[in-house]
Amino acid sequence: MERMSRFGIGPIFAFYSMGLMGLMATLRKLFPSYFSLFGFHETLQPIALAWTGLGMALWLWSVMAVQRAYRLDRLCTTGPFRLCRHPLYSSFAVFILPGSLLLLDTWLAVVAAIILIHVVKHHGRVEEEYLRVRFGAPYEDYRNSVPAVLPVGKLSGL
Repeated sequence: MERMSRFGIGPIFAFYSMGLMGLMATLRKLFPSYFSLFGFHETLQPIALAWTGLGMALWLWSVMAVQRAYRLDRLCTTGPFRLCRHPLYSSFAVFILPGSLLLLDTWLAVVAAIILIHVVKHHGRVEEEYLRVRFGAPYEDYRNSVPAVLPVGKLSGL
């Protein structure tokens, strides 16, 4: 089996993410009365900045962990990969994109997060299958013990 790129499904995910962000920012601009948070923007700005910053830190931590594992040709199960199998995508879907959209004063941030979580679940299967074939039983054990996208409560099944 040919080795998967270090980017995995990242380019597909980036395409959906940027498209969603552009669409939602455009909708907010064209139809502010439908899509704005109606004056909560100033109140939410510090929260949105912190949320986005947390996502960026998680994303960077994930990049460093996966790059190290890729160089060593090992399954990445350390760092943020202990919490969920797709922390690169989760950090963007759950933190960075919603935080950015909140900074734009739109409730569409929630919609974007839900859509992107489903994109990860759907397209992530390509990476999951590759890892299953490449690493075998160690990957199966990892897959069975670590949630895909969200590591909390009832959402851990996502």
